[in-house]
Formats: sequence, C-alpha cells, structure tokens
Amino acid sequence: MINSKNYYDNIATNYHVQALAKMNYLNAVDNYITQTLANEPIIGYMDVGTGDGRRALKLINYFGLDNNIVLVDDSKEMLEQIAIDDNSVLFNGNIMNYKSSKTFSLITCLWNVLGHFPSVDDRINFFKLVEDYLQPGGVFIYDVNNRYNIAHYGFESVAKNITNDRLDDDNKGWFDLATGANKTKVYIHSPFDIEQYIEPTNLILEETVFIDYSTGVKKSNFFEGQLVYKLRKPHQHG
Repeated sequence: MINSKNYYDNIATNYHVQALAKMNYLNAVDNYITQTLANEPIIGYMDVGTGDGRRALKLINYFGLDNNIVLVDDSKEMLEQIAIDDNSVLFNGNIMNYKSSKTFSLITCLWNVLGHFPSVDDRINFFKLVEDYLQPGGVFIYDVNNRYNIAHYGFESVAKNITNDRLDDDNKGWFDLATGANKTKVYIHSPFDIEQYIEPTNLILEETVFIDYSTGVKKSNFFEGQLVYKLRKPHQHG
C-alpha cells in the first residue's frame, strides 16, 4: 500500500487517459464553475491538487487571469506535466505547508482531491486554511466522490455503506484505489461530511450540485450523482 503522492507520481504520464474516461463529468464541473462565477471578477486563483494542470489552465484561460495564480500538488511528477507560463506559481508540496501573504477570490479542489487527505482533522484544517486564503467574498468550489451515489456504485454497495455509517465503523468511507504495487487508499465522502468541515469556519455553503459521474448531467438528489459544493467567505462589515 502506497500513499497518494507516490500513486500520482506513478501514474502521472498516463493521468490524462484516466481523465478522458470521465471527461463528461469533469467538463460538467468545469462548466458549473464558469457559469456560477460568470458575473464575478476573479482576482487571484489557487487550485489545490492541480494534477497535470489541464483543468486549472482551462479556467485560467476562460477567466483571462494573468497574475496571482498558484497551482498546488504534492506530486512532483504530476506538476512536471504542466505547460505553464511565468504568470503562475507551482507549489510542489502539502498545501498545509504553503505560506504566502497573497489571498485569492477563487480556490478550487477538484475531482476528489479532498479524498486523499488522510484524516477528518486534516480536512477540517484544510477548510480553515481555505478560509484564511480566501478574500472576503471569495469562493471555494470543490467536488468529491459520493459513497451514497446509487447511480454509479449500485444499490447494494450504497446500502452497505449506509449500514457501515450507522455502525460508526472506523473504516467507513475508505476504499482501495488501484491494485497491486500501485494500490492506495482514498476516502469517498457521504453527503453529510461537509457539515463537520465548515462548522469550525465562517464559510457559507451557497450551493450543492449533484452530477452524474458518467454523463455529466445534473441530477436532483445525492443518490444520483457526485457532490459539487460552492462555499463563500463572508464579506467583512464595519
């Protein structure tokens, strides 16, 4: 069993192939981001777990950003896949070790990157960090795989997951990713995990969207799709 950093180092050169298999979903999330922020100025952008940077660069180009851009990933091999200009900073390391006086109006953490944080406490601390690095009124958008997604994982698997959640199983939510020498662990969220992440912060949940993992179509409930969240840091008053 290897950690997620080593896993992504190992698959870096073929990562785009995995992305192609889920392109309907990934494009749907990207389109949601551009649509929900269509009337908001983006002044500074950070992408956490940027991978090969393709999606971050897509958003950078869409919004016409040319400064205060930070792309973060702890996989050196993944960052080496990025063709980036001098306007962006690449940070190779754990986001919790990133230090800067700059803040951002948009932070993203896409395609279940949050599922590679090793514990609840790590995820809570990450949300606190996001709040610190967001400008007042800034937006944080992230998406995660959903272990209650019957449409993708099937009724029997979801029923088992719900049972394990009710039993408060210590291993609930953790699943194997890949096999053999490249096997790692990943956390698959429930629709209710977000509550403990935002409770210690002032972040406001503005919208939750459910997107079919195969077709990219928006759905009406969490049994039918993966989870996309839009949160905002309140404006300062007085």
